Amino acid sequence: MKHLPTQVTLLLLATLLAACAAPLVAPLPTPLLSATYTPSPVLTLAPTSTITPSPTPTLVPMPDVIEGASILTYGDLTDRVRQYMFTQQLQPLGINWVGLVVYCYQESPAAIEINCHRTDAPTTSDAELLKRAELAHELGLRVMLHPQQISLSGDFPVVNHGSNEEAWRLWFENYMTYIAHYAQLAETMRADLFVIGAELPVASAHDDEWRAVVAAVRQQYSGRITYAAHPWDVFSITWWDAVDVIGIDAYFPLTQADDPTLDELKHAWIPIVSQLEELSKKWNRPVLITEIGYPSIDGANYWGGYIDPFCGDLHLDLQEQADLYEALLTSFEGKPWWAGVFWWAWSGNPAEGGPYDAGGPQGKPAEDVLRRHYGGLPRPTATPVTDIPEYPNRQLIVYQDTLDPAWTLDVAGGGATIDLGYQEDTYQGHASIRVIVDKSSFGFVHWPALDLSRYDLLEFYVKFIRGTPPFLTVAVGNWSPEFHEVSRVSLGAPNYLAPAENGWFHVRVPLSELFRAEVIQPGREITELGLVFNWYCPAISSPYSEVLIDEIRFIGVATP
Repeated sequence: MKHLPTQVTLLLLATLLAACAAPLVAPLPTPLLSATYTPSPVLTLAPTSTITPSPTPTLVPMPDVIEGASILTYGDLTDRVRQYMFTQQLQPLGINWVGLVVYCYQESPAAIEINCHRTDAPTTSDAELLKRAELAHELGLRVMLHPQQISLSGDFPVVNHGSNEEAWRLWFENYMTYIAHYAQLAETMRADLFVIGAELPVASAHDDEWRAVVAAVRQQYSGRITYAAHPWDVFSITWWDAVDVIGIDAYFPLTQADDPTLDELKHAWIPIVSQLEELSKKWNRPVLITEIGYPSIDGANYWGGYIDPFCGDLHLDLQEQADLYEALLTSFEGKPWWAGVFWWAWSGNPAEGGPYDAGGPQGKPAEDVLRRHYGGLPRPTATPVTDIPEYPNRQLIVYQDTLDPAWTLDVAGGGATIDLGYQEDTYQGHASIRVIVDKSSFGFVHWPALDLSRYDLLEFYVKFIRGTPPFLTVAVGNWSPEFHEVSRVSLGAPNYLAPAENGWFHVRVPLSELFRAEVIQPGREITELGLVFNWYCPAISSPYSEVLIDEIRFIGVATP
């Protein structure tokens, strides 16, 4: 089980700081996907469709085991960011599949409607999903289309109508329309696998209704289908024979230890692997891990879910995360009934991850595990930021004892207490910024737009009083009536955060990194500088993060 991930599309500091055919299963133990499989011809689409089928892709031979990574964004990406994600983040891993995740929404588990057109909770567009599929195919990657629902109330299970049969009838009617649309899209993009439902452990007990869903999907989509079960229902579903692949979002609690060894994690997988093998034999279907991912935090192994890591005084544990990835891969490796795994999740953010970040595997030893198992490229070494002159020839002050008059304080999220003249602890001078944060962010607005082309670094000092250092993100944004773009980096990236005196940390972020994926338009004009702390954590009461910040400036080291 996972909570709704953080929406870190930082909107303008009130927003800046505020994604048919019969079953095709081969008899076991033959690998799930035959090397001779050819995508079926595109079916005739419904008259209302405006989607143009893509040409038949030329793909690498179908792999015996899926080595996949899932992509999750809220809304669409620019062409540059999409290209960056595929070529610089995903392809170097050595993966052979991508899972295209798309979210639609319910107001609560009691809701009947499924909404894919909200403005406050964006859904990735069909056009964007087609672009991702096309790019994946160009790179020789196969595609799984993976629609999911999220409850905006934050409840799990996402849908639960109890004994109200009429409510269930209406919900399944809406679900049929929703899933048929994405089945048609899966056919159009020539997806190799389609997920007809994900983590609906109460709804999955309705056998007849799901068989009807499967039948309707097969009228639109000619490839293989799966259902992504939750650990709560994977062993109780009675209609596995209707799909081609047993899917499991494998968030099983493993041990009760905060810091288990690799051998202990492998041992914990033994009974789970055995149960999944029996399930495979019972239904004569291969088993695919449709989703799994672990944060780099002590005790991640026993949560049984990818719980949002941006919560309170959590403790980083890069080794436990790496061991979790290693334990899963070695525990399932060589099992003839195992179809593979999709790791959760990549968003296209070039600053994602790093050794001071508590989220996914990006930029950490866990990513090295994936690259090694999948034959990917070695992870590149970060360029040190420390070899920069201490006395730059240009500087633009944002805060030095006081906030520069050109900048205006702004807060998003409604939960930050900020003192711009805190005098009890400073890095230098007589004042610093004290921030007590609850699910919010703060930053500074500069109007008119500020040209940063003559500057090379953003520099400041930070001291963590309460809360965990990794959960700090720096963002710059450009707002105009025509467009609003945001680029950000996490201080988890290597060499951005270095110890200084008296418990302070020295932060130096190269502007080339902030603009690395060219999210901000060329010219480096910004109107916003934002700092994000513990952006989203529904389980922790306020306040839960306190930091001090001092000496904020942009500096230039190159010849003007």
